[in-house]
Amino acid sequence: MLNRIVKPTPPALAALTLTLSLGLTLVLDVVLDVVLPGSQSSALALTPPDLPKALRPTGADQADIILIEFSAKWCKSCKDIHPFVKAYVGSQNGKLGYVPLDIDTPTTEKYLDQYDVVSVPTYVIYNRQGKVLWSVEEDITKTQLKQKLDACMAHKSC
Repeated sequence: MLNRIVKPTPPALAALTLTLSLGLTLVLDVVLDVVLPGSQSSALALTPPDLPKALRPTGADQADIILIEFSAKWCKSCKDIHPFVKAYVGSQNGKLGYVPLDIDTPTTEKYLDQYDVVSVPTYVIYNRQGKVLWSVEEDITKTQLKQKLDACMAHKSC
């Protein structure tokens, strides 16, 4: 019998890495559910105080709602809408918490999975109790985003 080591090609290595990663994720989900029955592994139940201090928006405890913006420096749509988002947040006099997250920053990586972010820009709006009111993972116009934020700020249906 001939024994030889075959070095995997980059695509095969990527497939192996993905398989191992998915397997580990599945095992962790099972272990966490056994260790902490009934616990939610999704950050969609995240409440403002649970955000790491570095990511918590200023005045988050007083904000009616929190807007998390996932973006990237290389994303044209993100760059186009970002000034509007900052101006809108500034016009709300502290009633809207704001957490801008660059997806290319290492500290942001864990939030990509928690919020199921697969594209940018992605916006997530949640209330003080941690309930997600609305989220979108696509290009959205300033008008559409303003309408959604206005509705949430007025405590109407998001």
